[in-house]
Amino acid sequence: MLLLHRRTSILYISAIVTTGYFVAFHYSNFQMQRKTPGKNLKDAKLHVNRTYIPQKNLKDAKLHVNRTYIPQKNLKDAKLHVNRTYIPHIIHQTWNDYNVPETFASWIRTWKRNHPKWKYCFWSNSDVQKLLQKRWPHILPIYRKYPANIFRADVRKYIILYEFGGVFVDLDIESLKPIDLFSQKPCFLSLEPRAHSLLLYDMPSLVSNALMGCRPHHPFFKYVIENLPKAARYGVMEATGPKLLQQRYIEYTKRPHIFPEDSVFSIEPDVFQPSFDSGINYARKCHKRHMLSNYDALCKKLSRQRFSNVPPPKHAYTDHKWTHTYLGNWERKEGRQRTDVHNIIRSVITGAEIIANLSSYIDHMDEPI
Repeated sequence: MLLLHRRTSILYISAIVTTGYFVAFHYSNFQMQRKTPGKNLKDAKLHVNRTYIPQKNLKDAKLHVNRTYIPQKNLKDAKLHVNRTYIPHIIHQTWNDYNVPETFASWIRTWKRNHPKWKYCFWSNSDVQKLLQKRWPHILPIYRKYPANIFRADVRKYIILYEFGGVFVDLDIESLKPIDLFSQKPCFLSLEPRAHSLLLYDMPSLVSNALMGCRPHHPFFKYVIENLPKAARYGVMEATGPKLLQQRYIEYTKRPHIFPEDSVFSIEPDVFQPSFDSGINYARKCHKRHMLSNYDALCKKLSRQRFSNVPPPKHAYTDHKWTHTYLGNWERKEGRQRTDVHNIIRSVITGAEIIANLSSYIDHMDEPI
């Protein structure tokens, strides 16, 4: 009996010790889980546990972004890096200065008429040079050395979209209806008409830089800008234009593990650019390729249209007029009559205003009017 009692006591004590270790182990784990994963956080706002949405009742889902990571490791300015997953409601346009050719006035007004709650920003060449000096000083010498303004006009688009986000639109594009639906994407590029990509460039598709939308600081446009020096020796199409953009788009989309907020979408031509450039002899182009099946369907369609544009389809949001302002003869024929952009859009925000108050504009750029 005495031996049995001793054995029972030993088993009882062992159970207590084991239970104590078990409780201590799990309590330690619980305490570790309760700790904030970052150490010595100076600003709790900048530390976001990116595996969940901390707020249960979001008043404005657009302003609260469910971040899953911070792509940059060393953020110099946390205010400038806001990993938005949507495109802010800002329309950007540009010209050499604020005196715009009168030809564009009616098309410019369509954008504000169809997007009354969007901000409208207008950038001159001088504005973007100042922005480059502040944000991309190593690109500025290349920008200044380009042989013609059309090169610089292309680069302006990429810089503006990267820094501020929004939708960039060429002056010769007419808005047919609101494009708010597309602002839900992180980034999109319009495609040129098939008549251009197939018959002019022998390519199945070609992205266009005439109309593009993107969230601010999207890595795609950072990639485009950083690679501008490599292409500076080529002609305009390959150095800054659609062919450059097409090549960078192909390279970028081949990257493995692109996060959803870093994706780029291409939009079919009949949505944004249903009309082709009417100054080209497509009948001759089709005649040269009549034996190739790849072009057969397109050429038959153009033939039925008598190689002329037809009215945009009902599902089109915009229409490109293809004025080719970079050609010298256009400037002499149609570009002489000018009007100040302030007389076209009363609520215009100029690049000069933005540069003068850069940090303030960046903080509040996507707030509604």
